[in-house]
Amino acid sequence: MKEVKKKEQILVDQLTHPAIIHRNHKGLWMSLQFESSVLTKKIAESCVQNGIITDWFLFAEDRIRIAPPLCITKIELEEVIEGILKSINQVIAH
Repeated sequence: MKEVKKKEQILVDQLTHPAIIHRNHKGLWMSLQFESSVLTKKIAESCVQNGIITDWFLFAEDRIRIAPPLCITKIELEEVIEGILKSINQVIAH
């Protein structure tokens, strides 16, 4: 469980971006809220194109879910964070 807390802190510390208007998290589960459902869906699609499996919530279409496995390594988690931020930047730039 100590490892999960450390990984949670990595998510909290590193997964930040001006386009993210709100984050909810518990352990390694996180939701990222964006300005609109249209923007969120574009970001989710960009994540998938960049190798990050995610989607939006059916009940909150302005949020994507982050749910890595508990066994994810620190290096893998940082790669995922980098991929998500890259995806956000790609969508915002267009």
